[in-house]
Amino acid sequence: MGFGITMISLYAFYLFTPIPKVVYQKKADQWWNRFLAISFKSIIKNKLLVFSLLAVLVGVSVYNASKVEINSSLLQEIPKKNPMLDDYRFMEKDFAGTRPFELALTNTEKNTSFFDLYKMKQVEEIETFLKDSCGVGYIISPLSLFKGANKAFNGGENAHFVLPKSQPEVARYYEGITQTEFADEMQHYMLADGSSIRISGRLPNLSVKEFKPLKEKIDRFFATKKVAYKFSYQLTGSAVLLDKVTYSLTGNLFTGILIDALVICLLAFFLLRNWAIMLIVLIPNVLPLVFMAGVMGFMGINLKADTSVIFAIALGLAVDDTIHFISRLRLELSKGLSLPYAVKRTYLSTGKAIMITTLVLLSGFMTLLSSSFGGTFYIGLLISLCLFCAMVLELTLTPLLILLFLKDKRK
Repeated sequence: MGFGITMISLYAFYLFTPIPKVVYQKKADQWWNRFLAISFKSIIKNKLLVFSLLAVLVGVSVYNASKVEINSSLLQEIPKKNPMLDDYRFMEKDFAGTRPFELALTNTEKNTSFFDLYKMKQVEEIETFLKDSCGVGYIISPLSLFKGANKAFNGGENAHFVLPKSQPEVARYYEGITQTEFADEMQHYMLADGSSIRISGRLPNLSVKEFKPLKEKIDRFFATKKVAYKFSYQLTGSAVLLDKVTYSLTGNLFTGILIDALVICLLAFFLLRNWAIMLIVLIPNVLPLVFMAGVMGFMGINLKADTSVIFAIALGLAVDDTIHFISRLRLELSKGLSLPYAVKRTYLSTGKAIMITTLVLLSGFMTLLSSSFGGTFYIGLLISLCLFCAMVLELTLTPLLILLFLKDKRK
């Protein structure tokens, strides 16, 4: 809706307003032409230095990029002086942590359910393991309700906050629970037929990397109890889903970049009908991503849900300058100019536009640097860095690659 209103408003504005007169400012253009001409001559004369510096930067960036880790946590993005962090620390200290823990158990044995007392004792064994060996606190499950019912039926003494001693007691307590306000709570933690239950709890603010050994410990525990326990288990909950989103986004990162690069190369090929142009377009737009990954490794920025998607965003923004350059080069070559002269004319005519559009984009993304939240700050920093590197490479590397790989059709 907003897009449609904007397009209609712009069309109406240009339709009912007079065509503006073209104003030619000779002095301003002379300054830009002089600056771009000097830059172009310097790049052509020092192409060996350009390639050498680029090789060093790529090597350093690849080394630092190898240090980037897939990791994230809830409190990692909150600034140290933010009052919200104090609230989370209070939860960490007094309420067993801020990371939710969920474990689902599903019965696999026929003619049985989690209403059976011996299965309840097995679930109690799992809860003890989670509390003592895994650090899970504030554990709640159907067992908590049955223990509470046993305590209530025995005068409210704390010594009776244990599982019922017989199967008839289990049936009697369940009937009593369903007639109280805890009936809804029972439905949240146990199916009516007793085929599946849920154990919830709290963990400290573990990151994705820190939670992985804990998950492996739980897997080993259930592997040792595989014969005794006739039910399956599944770690679930919002925290696990967020971890899976992180792994999914980072796992598909290279696939997304590869698809973007393929589309960009095909567009460049259709512009000049030359296979070499695909390499010329690809290199100046992939190298800024390498530099960005190197900065992430140097600054210790982890690869997570928000920082992984910026690679595709940055690539899409950076390639705009390359398409602009190649389109103008195609136009100059169609006039019958030689390749070196066409590259020079393209450089002088598009250099100003490339620099101004990049500065406009930078002015937008650099406003994110004022954010005190880590994710927003890093998005602004990394995309701004990528756009700046893409501009520099567009005005230095792209002309050299064109002169190096494209053949001049004129004799």
